[in-house]
Amino acid sequence: MKLAVYLFTGVLLLKGFIQPIHKPAVHVVKMEGMRFIPKVIEINAGETVRWVNESSSAHNVVAADKRFKSKMLSSAADQFEYTFTTAGEYRYFCEPHKMMGMIGVVVVKE
Repeated sequence: MKLAVYLFTGVLLLKGFIQPIHKPAVHVVKMEGMRFIPKVIEINAGETVRWVNESSSAHNVVAADKRFKSKMLSSAADQFEYTFTTAGEYRYFCEPHKMMGMIGVVVVKE
């Protein structure tokens, strides 16, 4: 009986009648010192980036096009997430440290 269920499910998957469960990925960007690591990250549309402050300095994450803006992340476990739904190139920075080169880019593919 179990074999029949597995075979039937396999046929449905192959025919496209049911879709496998796919949980979109979460990608991590660390804030260390006065930089984002990695500085450039490539993801797929529908995926999320999580910025995590791993320094003793307060930072935030601000999209150059004002699409998103985090609160100040002041402790070494504070984080901010944003899900990118449209392909494109999204530049962002830390407001207090932008002039020190704390900038990054998320490249979103279809």
